[in-house]
Amino acid sequence: MNFIFTKMGACVLRIRKNVLKIPYNWGGWKESVREKKRLREALTDPFFKEFIPPYTFFGPVKRTIYLECLNQNQDILIESYFKRAFADRGKWRMEKINELIEFTSLAKFVNLYFKSNFLNLMNSLSMPLSSTHGDFYKENIMNDGEKLFFIDWSNFSSKASRYFDLIDYYLFSKNSSWLSEFKNSLRSSILNNKLKEILGEELPGDYFLSFAIWKSAKEIREMYDFKKLNQEKIKKYVTFFEFLLNYYDKLSIIN
Repeated sequence: MNFIFTKMGACVLRIRKNVLKIPYNWGGWKESVREKKRLREALTDPFFKEFIPPYTFFGPVKRTIYLECLNQNQDILIESYFKRAFADRGKWRMEKINELIEFTSLAKFVNLYFKSNFLNLMNSLSMPLSSTHGDFYKENIMNDGEKLFFIDWSNFSSKASRYFDLIDYYLFSKNSSWLSEFKNSLRSSILNNKLKEILGEELPGDYFLSFAIWKSAKEIREMYDFKKLNQEKIKKYVTFFEFLLNYYDKLSIIN
């Protein structure tokens, strides 16, 4: 029997061929309810439904089958996955970023702690609209040796952008803070006056800015839900938003 405690208020327990996810506080219970709702939505999504392993809910407790984590020798599965994920990108319409994020918590944060034209920046950014997993990094990517399965669906959205998953995967694969890797990638794009390419997909700089706003909005929502928004984290995001505003004008040279 193996178990871990997650930062989202749950104990993940493996018993033979089953894995249980058991909330142990109020935040974990809320997240379980949220994931159950988002899973129902994902099961109706034409693209993502085939990547969902079998789930059973017993109230707030979730059970699924045990699957192996992705390893470095299976990168070809990820490359193949992203080719499929973006096969229809030419059909995706552009949508304003403030329609693709968890806007309420972000707007509350900005109005309280960041008196600037940040919301105007959001109004100027658009992304190709598609469904997205929402937490796409290796710890949430499983496989049975031949096929990929994804877990942790609480941030699934039918109205976001799959480019967010692509950038998320890329930044977290660097094994350091996504904020640090994000800043390095954005600076590199501006310094070299070119688009960033990730697994064959070229990304304009404003896609990175949109990702940063989407990611920050998600994390700020979680901090409000779990009552973890302290002064240190407020300062962290205020500083990051200042960074985004400073780099916004410079991106015009590569878009």
